[in-house]
Amino acid sequence: MIALLARFLVARLRPKCRVAIEHQIYKTIDRDAILVGIPDVTVVRSG
Repeated sequence: MIALLARFLVARLRPKCRVAIEHQIYKTIDRDAILVGIPDVTVVRSG
């Protein structure tokens, strides 16, 4: 869903802005999962 949002934004904001996504990463130890990264969409104005 985050990647779809990023593609949607890129199509509308390029070349004035840059769109980046961060993936959610889990580390599993036995049965417990530790959240290492949180998904995010970032939009930064270019130039």
